Amino acid sequence: IWRILRIGIPGAAEAAVLTAAQFLFIKVVSMTAPEPLGGANYAAHMIAVRLEAITYLPAMAWMTAAATMVGQYLGARAPQQAARAAHVAALQGGALAALIAVNFYVWADALFSVMSSDPLVRQVGAPAFRLLAFVQPILCMGIIYNGALRGAGDTRYTMLTSLISGLLVRVPGAYLGGIVLEGGLVGAWCGMWADNIVRFALGLARQLHGGWKRVRV
Repeated sequence: IWRILRIGIPGAAEAAVLTAAQFLFIKVVSMTAPEPLGGANYAAHMIAVRLEAITYLPAMAWMTAAATMVGQYLGARAPQQAARAAHVAALQGGALAALIAVNFYVWADALFSVMSSDPLVRQVGAPAFRLLAFVQPILCMGIIYNGALRGAGDTRYTMLTSLISGLLVRVPGAYLGGIVLEGGLVGAWCGMWADNIVRFALGLARQLHGGWKRVRV
C-alpha cells in the first residue's frame, strides 16, 4: 500500500496543481481587456484550446507508450533502453506536432471561421493561433518526457515541475503579459508558452541527468 501511495500521492498533487493553474490562467485571460474584447479573448482562447487537442491528444498517446516502455525496461534492469525509449517517443511526438502545427499556421483563419461566427473572435483568435503553432512541438515533447518520468515512478519530480511551470511561471507570466503590459490574448499566452518551455526543459534535464533511473518504486 505504501509503495502505491508513494507514487500516487505526488501524482494526485500534480493533478491538483495543474487544475488550479488552468483555472487561474483562464481567469487571467478573461481579464485581459474590457468588454466586448475581453469576452472575445476568452472565446478565442477556448476555441484554440479545443483545436490544440489535435496535437496534445496524440502526445498523450505517445506519453502513455513512453511511460509503459520506460517502466518495462527499468523492470528488466535495462536503464539505457528506457532512456532511449523516452527520447524516441519524444522525437516522434515532436515531429507529429510540427506537422500538425504547419496546418495550424496555414489554416488558422479557416479554422476560426468554422468554430465561431463572431468576427471579433476570429479577428483576435486567428493571428494569435498562428503564433501558438510554433510552440506545439515543445508542448508535446514536454508532455512525453514528463510522462516517461511518471512511468519510472519519478512523480515527485513531475509534481515539482508542474508547480514551477504552472503556478510560478504560467499564471504570473500571463498576468504580466496580458494585464500589466496590456498584451491582450497574445500577452497572456506568453505565460502559457513560457510554461510549455519550462516544462519541456525540466523534463529533458531530468531525463539527461538520469536521476529517474534510481527512483525506488
